[in-house]
Amino acid sequence: MYTYHGSLDRELLCFNIFSSGRYIARLMTPSLYYENDLDEGYVQLFHHFYEYLKTVYLRYTDDPLIKTNTDKLHLLIDDMIFNPQSIDPMDANLILQNYGWKMTNRYTVLKFSFFKNSKWDELTEYICGKLEETWNNSCAIVKDDDIIWVFNHSITKDKGDNSKFFHVLAYIVRDFVCKAGVSDEFRDLTKVSSYLIQADMALQTGQKNNPNKWYFKFSDYALDYMYDRIMNDLSYDQIIHKAIRTLIEYDKKNSTEYLPTLRCYIYNNCNSTHTADELYIHRTTLIRRIDRILELCNIDLSDNDTHMYLIISFWILEKMNFNFNISTNPIEE
Repeated sequence: MYTYHGSLDRELLCFNIFSSGRYIARLMTPSLYYENDLDEGYVQLFHHFYEYLKTVYLRYTDDPLIKTNTDKLHLLIDDMIFNPQSIDPMDANLILQNYGWKMTNRYTVLKFSFFKNSKWDELTEYICGKLEETWNNSCAIVKDDDIIWVFNHSITKDKGDNSKFFHVLAYIVRDFVCKAGVSDEFRDLTKVSSYLIQADMALQTGQKNNPNKWYFKFSDYALDYMYDRIMNDLSYDQIIHKAIRTLIEYDKKNSTEYLPTLRCYIYNNCNSTHTADELYIHRTTLIRRIDRILELCNIDLSDNDTHMYLIISFWILEKMNFNFNISTNPIEE
């Protein structure tokens, strides 16, 4: 606080409002004296009013360079993502309540990756402001060269229909020449950091598998992500079920079709009639094949873990473009 003599030669008490070291505005009131000294009670009241007005001003201002820097919601979201151990649950709930948010609202977190230029640092806060201007029930923060956007679906009252959200997102990524990874919806804001990992993985996997798209939902790339993780350290023949390895070798040596038979049988939930119809063979022929497969591989198809392992193994081979209809065909990568 400081004093200032105005144009009418009247002394004013002043507080300046700053945002990240940048002067934004000034609050002034006429000085009030008591026995030749500033009235201390008046000064304290003015100080409290200043603190309140500053909070309201920085929260509701339309200046995009201010909004994302200072208010408590942005600071809270930043801490929840990057410094969760510092969060006091009671304080966090009070802050959210002031913005009409709840911990258990429906949320989505997005990570944007931009095609940067020499003026990138000057644009980040502006883009954050424009994002929040588009959807005021959201919070955008900058991390390194990326922008993280937390969106509250509950306030929109969209009743679970997010089509409008993705429609607007399509315009955002086009207008700002960027790409975005989108997490699944979640109902616990304390888990925002783990869902940011989802958004990041969707962005990385999506750009690799579908580089012509602009945004990528984790739900569309969850299996691709799992495949990459599965194949990260070991080769396919080390991962797939030993029964499948056995049948690959057996079919190559004997020109049989046990591997595609087992695959079809597994995918039909071990239903002999449906499998026989799909393979265009007699049901009795199928049963003999399955008996021979079980004998060769020593497996129990009624075991849930075995059944799931075989499904995953076939899925891995499909991702590697294995041709199940030709017994002598090698894996095409």
